[in-house]
Amino acid sequence: MKTQQALITQLESQRDDLAKKMDELTASINTLETRIADTKQKLATSEGDRAFLLKELANLQGEKANLVAQFNSLKAVRAQLAKLRDEAAINQRLAWMQTGLYNLRDKKGAERLLVTSPAPVSTDSRLEVDLEQNGNARGKTTPATSAPTGP
Repeated sequence: MKTQQALITQLESQRDDLAKKMDELTASINTLETRIADTKQKLATSEGDRAFLLKELANLQGEKANLVAQFNSLKAVRAQLAKLRDEAAINQRLAWMQTGLYNLRDKKGAERLLVTSPAPVSTDSRLEVDLEQNGNARGKTTPATSAPTGP
């Protein structure tokens, strides 16, 4: 259980790091898209050197494709993380089932208490009492041969 918790904690920290990186990549993609749009607009109005702008446009589109590929790989890592979390939850439930903790999940409070009620205390000797009609009582202690059968 402790190793599973440590694994879950580690995976959650990795997920947070990946989420930050994914946000950075999204911001970079948006920045590149605006630069591409600016370059296309400059190209359309023929400001500056046309050959330089075409080269810059191709360069920016290549960078965008690279960032999109990294973004997609982050999605795959997130999917893998979700799968590992599901497996960890299943393993935890199986461990609970093996220890018997999970078997009482459908029982309510009092039902759980009755199921796990302590066994009656067994004593080493029994007290036998003979009552006579005149009110006198005689008692003797004898070793018990079996556990008491009821309350």
